Amino acid sequence: MIILPYAVILAAIGLIESLMTMTLVDELTETRGRGNRECIGQGIANVATGFFGGMGGCAMIGQSMINISSGGRGRLSGITAALCLLIFIVMASGLIEMIPWRHWSVLCLWWSLARSPGLACGFFTKFLVATPLS
Repeated sequence: MIILPYAVILAAIGLIESLMTMTLVDELTETRGRGNRECIGQGIANVATGFFGGMGGCAMIGQSMINISSGGRGRLSGITAALCLLIFIVMASGLIEMIPWRHWSVLCLWWSLARSPGLACGFFTKFLVATPLS
């Protein structure tokens, strides 16, 4: 009974984020998603992963936006993104573990500055020189 209120709160947050993502994707692609199917599917999947010791999940706004801006419209684009993420985690887990947590925010900033490579490269180089990685 101690965990139940927190589980309900986290489930509600995940569901709201998924529905917000679906609404945003619907506006960008001029389509209409099925919120009821989204809620039921996410609930079943999260309960099932709990039985196997996994962690529940929800739709990600960032990944969906990248997918849409890259031209992805169907299920294959989502499956491809998920498989690429899985391969990245499995193959590069040793490299990922070597990066301290405080540097992930800088990597995200660097990624967002990638549209201007000179600015991003200069910023990232100055940060790495000024800050020890260990």
